[in-house]
This record gives sequence, structure tokens and C-alpha cells, in this order.
Amino acid sequence: MEENHSPGTELLSVPFPLVSNIAIGPLVSYLDPATALPAGQETVLGVLGDVYKQGGVTWVLDSRREFVMKQEFDADQPMSNVKIEVTKVEFDRKLPASTWVFTPPSDARRPQPVSSTSQVPDWALTPIPSPFHTPGYVPRGFVSRSGANSANREGVKTDRSTWELGDKSFEVSQVLRPSGPLSTPIGTPVAAGEFNAVWVTRGDRIELAWNAGDLAITVSSSDLPLEELVRIAESLR
Repeated sequence: MEENHSPGTELLSVPFPLVSNIAIGPLVSYLDPATALPAGQETVLGVLGDVYKQGGVTWVLDSRREFVMKQEFDADQPMSNVKIEVTKVEFDRKLPASTWVFTPPSDARRPQPVSSTSQVPDWALTPIPSPFHTPGYVPRGFVSRSGANSANREGVKTDRSTWELGDKSFEVSQVLRPSGPLSTPIGTPVAAGEFNAVWVTRGDRIELAWNAGDLAITVSSSDLPLEELVRIAESLR
């Protein structure tokens, strides 16, 4: 990182050097799309970022990753002599599988089952976790609009969820088949995180499909490119 400021500058009590320290996600929380004004583009570390101005601050945003690459304060701001810029960053680094493995502490104890005849207050009941996955990454501006799930007598469960932005949308469909083999999807191979997925086009719609254990998953859209569908697929947990 690089910080330029005079010896008399007093930094505010917020995370520095970049708000990205706490704001990586579907929307950079300090950047309000209702008031931020586009101001062209700028390249930082070889990344062509979108420039925005808001509240006397200029931001350079890597919009693909929702990551702030640079901040600069206007001349009439209290921190006008401060410029903050990423000088080294690494994206898409593969982490070992052990990173996501939880090992209970040695003194952990399994809770005793609750008798069906005992009186348990509603707040003490733990909801059953869903077998279906939810994307951790959603393209900026898209919000969940609809979802539907069902089950049949053979134990096959389905879940279909849609995210929308105006007239644009994408869909995540999942089929849980715990008692039978999953058919292998057919299409052009493409890596989606730890899974070997395939993609096909049906008219103007792109479908990205793969199997994850007992789940058959499809991410599809007529409005998003394949790269964005892969990114959504990689974030499913």
C-alpha cells in the first residue's frame, strides 16, 4: 500500500489504508450507487478500474471484484492531503482445502438430545440447515426476488432462486437426489472452483452445470457473461 500525507495529517478512526479492509462483497458499503457519480476509468496495477466521485472522495473501483484500488480526497476535504493506493495485491489465490475444515476443540461436547415430551421454548430450537447452497457473490445491484422449492416421494428435493436487476436476471437451480445417481451434465468443460463444470447455450441463455455430491446445480442467465456465472458458481456455499 502507499500513503501520501503531510506530518500534520490526522487520520480518522476508520480502517485504513482502504475501506476494502471491511467492505469487500456484493457492494462496497461506503460507495452509495444512488449518489456516486461515474468519472471515467483509471488503471491501477494493470487493472482497469471504474472511477467514482462521492462526498468529496474519488474512488477507483475494480468492479469485477468489488475491490477499492485507490482513494483520493478533494481539496476542500479535511483529509485533502491524503491519497491511498494499492501497490501490491493478489487475487484468485487457491487456498488449501484444510482452510475450510473445522476441527472441534478437544473439550467440545455433543449436546444431549431433547425429549419430544419436554417443554422447549421456541427460541431454544435450532433450525434444520438447508441442503442447498447460496451464492456468496452476487453481481452489484442484483437482489433476490423469488425462490421456490419442492420435494417428491422419492426424496428428491429441488430449489430454484432468482436474482434480478431491472430487466436483467440470473437463476440458481439445485436438485438434491440423495438416493440415486446424478446424470453427468453435457457441454463444454470449464473450471468452477473445485468442481469440473460444463456450459452450454440455449438460445440467448448460458447454462453452467455441475454435480456437487448429491446436488446437481445449474447457474444460468440471458444477461450475464460466462465469467460472471463462473464467479457466482465458485462462491456457492
